Amino acid sequence: MSASLSRTFFGGVVSAEETDDSQKQHLQIGLAARLKRHPVRSSTALRASRTPSAWESFDSDRERDTSFTRAVQERQTRTEEGRSPVAEVADLFGRYAEKLKELPDKLEADGLREKLRANVWNKTSFGEGEAWAFLQVFGVLAVIIGKVPVVGDFMEYGLGPSFISLGLLFILTGVLEMGEDISPWPQPIQGATLKKEGIYKYVRHPMYSGLLIASFGLALATKSIERLVLCGLLFWILENKANYEERQLVDTFQDYEQYAQETNKFFPFIY
Repeated sequence: MSASLSRTFFGGVVSAEETDDSQKQHLQIGLAARLKRHPVRSSTALRASRTPSAWESFDSDRERDTSFTRAVQERQTRTEEGRSPVAEVADLFGRYAEKLKELPDKLEADGLREKLRANVWNKTSFGEGEAWAFLQVFGVLAVIIGKVPVVGDFMEYGLGPSFISLGLLFILTGVLEMGEDISPWPQPIQGATLKKEGIYKYVRHPMYSGLLIASFGLALATKSIERLVLCGLLFWILENKANYEERQLVDTFQDYEQYAQETNKFFPFIY
């Protein structure tokens, strides 16, 4: 057989070389269509294409699919173990109830009261972090003082107290989980450990969350538009303070960056 051998192709006569070229074009078109439909399964084809942007797209899709698969497996594991989210939350608050009972004894034992006092007052320098801490106090006081009626009785006697209670609950659970490592300053206490359990499993800054939620509830309960506006100011203060604090935490704890990627900042499932 020679290259000049011809045969009928789609009703015409073409050479074997032209037929090979046509088949290559059809294969390329089919490969492109397959890549669009199945980007994850076409890893070999993507490597053969030697197109960096296509390969980066494949890596991104594969990573997203892997994360989704891991989440499904974790949920299946919890289901197989008979552990529902409601049961986990119930156990969590059971632990906090026990910690509340032990709190008076802990304050007297091991010099915990003195440690907490030292966390607040043993400051040798004041900088950006301390400025944010004072602004936080200012923001909370501003929310308490402001008042202009804007909402009805339902907001005043229903939603307002509910948000206040929820905010105080966030603050209390954060304090109990932090224990002797608690401090008003954004710099981590020397020898502190990274908290990733309890309420810290759902938000990275539960005490800031509680301040924002309770302040918003107070604005509703007092029907004050000024407090609502000042809640925005308090959010801005805590957002910046948390950002400064997290820069310190990244330098202190090697796994904090991964923890921050997996956990919301202030509000579970929202932000």
